[in-house]
Amino acid sequence: FSQLLGYSQEALRALTLKDVIHTDDLPAVLQTPPGSPDATQFNLLRTQNVRLLHSLGHYVWVDLLRIENWPSNAGDSQAYEPGELLIAVDLSPAKKLEAELKRRIEKNQLVFQQLPVGLCILDNQWRISFMNPQFVAFSKLGPQGLGSFDEWWEKAICNPRYRDNMHRRWRELSASALNSNGLIAPMEISLQTEPGALVRTVELAGIMLDDQVVLTLVDLTPHKQAEEEIRMLAFYDGLTGLPNRRLLLDRLQQALLTRSQHQ
Repeated sequence: FSQLLGYSQEALRALTLKDVIHTDDLPAVLQTPPGSPDATQFNLLRTQNVRLLHSLGHYVWVDLLRIENWPSNAGDSQAYEPGELLIAVDLSPAKKLEAELKRRIEKNQLVFQQLPVGLCILDNQWRISFMNPQFVAFSKLGPQGLGSFDEWWEKAICNPRYRDNMHRRWRELSASALNSNGLIAPMEISLQTEPGALVRTVELAGIMLDDQVVLTLVDLTPHKQAEEEIRMLAFYDGLTGLPNRRLLLDRLQQALLTRSQHQ
């Protein structure tokens, strides 16, 4: 105990529990153990995550086991003197590991926040545990309203028939990934949160890990808009907007190809 807290034996004997236990932890440690002297000679009280003051001024995290005994019945040849025994289990390594893990998680989340693509992490029950701002932008689920991924589908696609078709296709891809290498193949989806709202074309993909599913969402809308502009420039007159000769030749070629396939 003296080694754990950095005190000499003499210095430690001069201290009381109130001197070394953090004031917020005192009520839990000093509460009366269950039981009574009439029922048993010993009582045990375990208090977890207690802070003890080190001689250098910082606090050491411990699990504290308090063993209290009373005198045995009169005439008992194995009577014990009344007293109390404290056993402290050092939690410092576990607390350091917990702090390091928390720091790494926070650092990773900061990186995830800056990604140019949408990122969503699900638990093994397909509940949403994290979404970066890009992923949130495609749905109505904010940081205070994270739910299941099924709920995301409900919010992100307002057309019930289209949503059911896409959701069914996604479940098929997920089942296929579960039975193979865990990679969920990309699928193209049109997202529209409500009628009349902007339609976004995205590519949804993912990977299944041991206890998590990581999803990515790439916005294809600018790419699709650029494709449409190129098509308009190629097949329509820039001044009048009417179909040009290239579109006529393209349609003739398609018609000839279709005719040859049916002969």
